[in-house]
Amino acid sequence: MRVSYQSEIELRPGTVLLEVGCGTGPVSRALAQLRTDCQVFGLDPSPFFLTTARRLAEGIANLQFRQGDARHLPFDPGTFDVLVFTPPFATCLPLTRPWPRPIAFCVPEDSW
Repeated sequence: MRVSYQSEIELRPGTVLLEVGCGTGPVSRALAQLRTDCQVFGLDPSPFFLTTARRLAEGIANLQFRQGDARHLPFDPGTFDVLVFTPPFATCLPLTRPWPRPIAFCVPEDSW
């Protein structure tokens, strides 16, 4: 499943990507390792998950994890080119927020 939808994400050099609800970071890590010329951020409200995510991502220079809530993103508008999330977060993302740069929403088809 993860490979199938990750292959649909267009990552160009310099792309800045945010995964909302990253948990322990398996998708964020895979995307950061797929394109080392991109910057990947994982966002999750759980400090426990983020501690594990950071430990598992040691040595991946283009990956950062932040604690935060999808309803109140701790980033400026226009920061990201690509936003990745799974269906439980689809109802709480601030889609009316002014995003001056294009955003691609990638949702695994078989996760509903």
